[in-house]
Amino acid sequence: MHLFDLYRRLLVIVLSVYTAIRLTQAIWRLSARLRGPSRHRRVLRGYVAVLALRVRLRRFGAELIQILGLLVLLGLLLYAHGVIME
Repeated sequence: MHLFDLYRRLLVIVLSVYTAIRLTQAIWRLSARLRGPSRHRRVLRGYVAVLALRVRLRRFGAELIQILGLLVLLGLLLYAHGVIME
């Protein structure tokens, strides 16, 4: 295994764990803010639910297609890298 491969694998592992931890913390903080019986929190929960339901796929369709295309390109590059390095 080359030094670059080791660095790349360690970087992927560290960044994946960091991202999972930060995402979990953000979701936990949001759920803690939305908990409670007060009227303001009930209104806020309803507002968040309405915003989540109003998200339209058409609005974000172009971005999702672009992300999918970039993921396919990344997969092709990784496959080509594996073929060349063998």
